[in-house]
Parts: sequence; structure tokens; C-alpha cells
Amino acid sequence: MGPDDDDLPPSDAATALRLIDDQRAATVRRLQPDARLLYWPWGVAWLIGFGLFFLRFSPGGRVLVALPDWLPLTVLFALLIVAGAIQTVAGARAYGQVTGDSAVRVAGTGAPGRWAR
Repeated sequence: MGPDDDDLPPSDAATALRLIDDQRAATVRRLQPDARLLYWPWGVAWLIGFGLFFLRFSPGGRVLVALPDWLPLTVLFALLIVAGAIQTVAGARAYGQVTGDSAVRVAGTGAPGRWAR
């Protein structure tokens, strides 16, 4: 087996189809952002932010935890900004490899791929 043996076409159709499926799966993994990086930061931001609202401004006007009035809203906005930044980075990493017509179409929509260039 020489160094150029990898460049030879597959010997039969089953091997060719397996090679195509493997390459397609590798491309999908590389270009599809991890859903955890897209959704979890938003969920954590809402859970913590509105959890603080509940602790400070509970139903019936009770205060479960004595927090400053400004703290829940400030924490919520800060966490939402962080979640947006995480989503932007994850989208830029996933779609930053796209070139050609697809990149032009994505850039026209304002999608995360726009910041990858």
C-alpha cells in the first residue's frame, strides 16, 4: 500500500455509500451548532433572573429574600446579554466555515453566520 492508495476510488458500491454517509455525518457535526449552546444559556438566564424576581417580589407582596429592588432586573438583563453572546459565538463557529452562495444568503438574513466573516 502506497501513500496514494487513499486517493483511489472505493472498490464497490457499498464501500462508496458508506464513505458518502461517513462524510455527510462528519459535515453535519461540523456545521450544525450544539443545541445545548443555543438553548441552555437562555434557560439558565430566565431561571435565575425570574427566580430572583420571585424571591424579591413574591405573590401577595411578600419578600422571601431581602434583595435590593434593582438586583433582579439587573441580573436578568446581564444574563440575557451573556446568553446572546454565547449564542453568537456558537453560531459563528458553526456557520463561519460556510462560503460561496450559502454565505451570501445567510448574510442577507442577519443570521449568526453574518458575524463569522
